[in-house]
Amino acid sequence: MVIEVHDGSRAIAGVIDIPVAGSTRPARAQAGSREVLLLWEGALDDGGCLRRCVVCGCPRLHRARRLPHVTPILLALCAVAVGVAMLGYAAHPALVALIAVLIGCDIAVLCFAKTHLTCYGCQSVYRGVAIARWHRNWDPITAIRLARSPLPPATGPSAGR
Repeated sequence: MVIEVHDGSRAIAGVIDIPVAGSTRPARAQAGSREVLLLWEGALDDGGCLRRCVVCGCPRLHRARRLPHVTPILLALCAVAVGVAMLGYAAHPALVALIAVLIGCDIAVLCFAKTHLTCYGCQSVYRGVAIARWHRNWDPITAIRLARSPLPPATGPSAGR
């Protein structure tokens, strides 16, 4: 499991790499220059899926996809090609081949994009972890509700330190 820990301004403070196999789970980890206390108690279910954030203890996680940085470029090229086709140049074989290649690239990017979990509370990103069925996509109402209400105090052996 790889955890991207974010600071208050949503910038990446550091990355923590924790092996999934094995029963040893560190209570503390170094994320860049910041030491993070990891709250493992009640964070994993029986299937090894995350139930809550191990960085802040927030029970709300959502699934998301991180698309490669080339995606906006492919979409812009596809829009230009479709615009040229709409102007009447669609019969040209080179343009038809270009549109087919761009659509194929878009489909490949969507197929190979990896899904990860993100915490609503601290914006930590979890990669390489099993994602349960009950984790849903980002919900703006949940994000607003959690932004207005403070997180409940963390419980567990490392709380309050």
